[in-house]
Amino acid sequence: MNYLKISKIEQENDQVKTFYFDFELNSKPGQFVMLWVPEIDQKPFSVAYDNGKTFGLTVFKRGPLTEKLFEMNVGDRVGISGPYGTWFSLKPHTHYIMVAGGYGAAPLGFLAERLTEEYGVTVDFCIGSRNKDLLLFEERISKIPNTFLHIATDDGSEGHHGYVTDILSQVIEKRKDAKDLLQNRDVIVCTCGPELMEKKVLDICNEKDVNCEVSIERYMKCGVGICGQCVVDDLGICMCKEGPVVPKYIANKIKEFGNYHREKSGAKTYLKSPSVKTETKTTTMDTEQLILKLHEINAVKFGEFKLKTGSLSPIYIDLRVTVSYPEVLKSIAQIMWQKISHLNFDIIAGVPYTALPIATAMSLEHNKPMVMRRKEVKDYGTRKAIEGAFTPGQTCLVVEDLITSGSSVFETIDPLKHEGLNVKDVVVLLDREQGGKENISQRGCVAHPIFTMSELLEVLKKHNRINQDMYDEVRNYINNTQVRPLVSTQPMQSQTQNLTYGARAQQCTNPTAKKLLSIMEEKKTNLAIAADVTTKKELLEIADRLGSEICVLKTHIDIVEDFDQNLVHELMRLAQTRNFLLFEDRKFADIGNTVKHQYENGIYHISDWADIVNAHTVPGPGIITGLKEVGMQKGRGLLLLAEMSPEGNLATGEYTEKSLKMAEDNKDFVVGFITMKKL
Repeated sequence: MNYLKISKIEQENDQVKTFYFDFELNSKPGQFVMLWVPEIDQKPFSVAYDNGKTFGLTVFKRGPLTEKLFEMNVGDRVGISGPYGTWFSLKPHTHYIMVAGGYGAAPLGFLAERLTEEYGVTVDFCIGSRNKDLLLFEERISKIPNTFLHIATDDGSEGHHGYVTDILSQVIEKRKDAKDLLQNRDVIVCTCGPELMEKKVLDICNEKDVNCEVSIERYMKCGVGICGQCVVDDLGICMCKEGPVVPKYIANKIKEFGNYHREKSGAKTYLKSPSVKTETKTTTMDTEQLILKLHEINAVKFGEFKLKTGSLSPIYIDLRVTVSYPEVLKSIAQIMWQKISHLNFDIIAGVPYTALPIATAMSLEHNKPMVMRRKEVKDYGTRKAIEGAFTPGQTCLVVEDLITSGSSVFETIDPLKHEGLNVKDVVVLLDREQGGKENISQRGCVAHPIFTMSELLEVLKKHNRINQDMYDEVRNYINNTQVRPLVSTQPMQSQTQNLTYGARAQQCTNPTAKKLLSIMEEKKTNLAIAADVTTKKELLEIADRLGSEICVLKTHIDIVEDFDQNLVHELMRLAQTRNFLLFEDRKFADIGNTVKHQYENGIYHISDWADIVNAHTVPGPGIITGLKEVGMQKGRGLLLLAEMSPEGNLATGEYTEKSLKMAEDNKDFVVGFITMKKL
């Protein structure tokens, strides 16, 4: 072992660094070294760079050894032995396609540099990550000669929207057909990254009859084939000596490949396997089998069903029934774990209530800590919204049974974030394809569905569980019932931020909204004052003293003990001379005909003097209709109470979503919302 000094450190992102050592390692792309941190441990790391004089190791921060390594500085020393293991082939007159996931881009970047510099080959380099901020070595790879860069992100923030394997088939076909460009060269695929991604690459290469080489990661302790920790299957292959890079025919023989991943401890955690049994002697269903089983147990029903929204649906998904079928519930948990096993997270949380048993099954099977969100926070006991043991700063995976708009997911994400937990990913069994996945993406998270409504319908039609008419009816229903975005897209946010109040006023159709924005532009103020006082004198003094500084004066006119019409006349005069609007915080909440009279008549005649009023949406859209009949002809505006601040209030989730829908349907009268956060 060589005790080497760190010569340079590059910060790739918050969790990844590359450490450089001035030493003639003479490694080949795909090989690894054993790195020893005194008093901690030793672990294998793939070589990310080697120019003959300096080599580099790209390290993801995970566990005690890497945490200690991240604390080190240039000049500190670590133990290095190696290089060990097999390497990717270096063939002239060959076109290489490289498929990298996460920090698997490091050794493949080394391979691309070596191939183009020494052999002049052409390379298609495909990189995938959850989002653009986690992409590694994009700039480095883009500078490699004769290299075509392809990018895929799960959330679509850069390049292809989806997985990196989505574009592999297209690249293979394109290069196999491009004989003039490749001069009849052979095509070979090299892959390094999460094992499930590598397994998908292998499957595609088998289907397309293309050669490939795979870097298979296993728990290596000694690095020289003595301890036996990295032996796979019954083949007796020791991955630290006969791997990590293996050709396609070897990868196809390894039965456990793609069926488990490596935990932080190095333990093997099985994901799926039609051939590898679990300790309970049960096998995991594949997705198609699961869909058929869900239909069989009436978790998927066809007919005519009234939904919470009031609309009639030809399909109803009721996954609550799975708690009565342990085999089905366990298969759901295993398939969902398989989907996200490559992600880095500390704890999991199920969305109440249907996803709770799924999350529990995942937690028990894989020994992953779980927390639970209370749907109703009790006013006794701990009074906590999130139950369980956790530490702020940990990353939490959210588990959900199905998504339509994504609102139920947000009801879990928001309290988790409030407790200081990071939420980046949501694993979902079924995406109804009605906008939920896109809404989740707009909130900065990535949804990972197991299957979509389209895929469910295709399977059921294929197995004659539904006919063509039912298939078409459900597809039409889904296409015609898309939910509106729950949050603004980033471009819309940027556009709003860049507009002045005056410019926004020009876009308003409601006279009150236009006037308010014009006042804010003219007076250079967005200050609104709540004058919750009980006498005329106090109210008029506030309006007189502060009127020149504010754009809105909010009143509770029904608590003024000595109210008379003179008060109204004085308020209107001050509003005109000081240039501000009057907002009566009435919070209308009755049926349409009643609120119409409350607004126009009574002793207050609110519609005669209040520029703005507000209303609850509990009675439904009829309350807006009643107020609108009076207010529109007078050029007034309405605010809807979409959220409220008191603990235990009901103005959350679906209530808020429906309030937004009502506003969308009445843009000419509704000018905004009362909320606790930006909608």
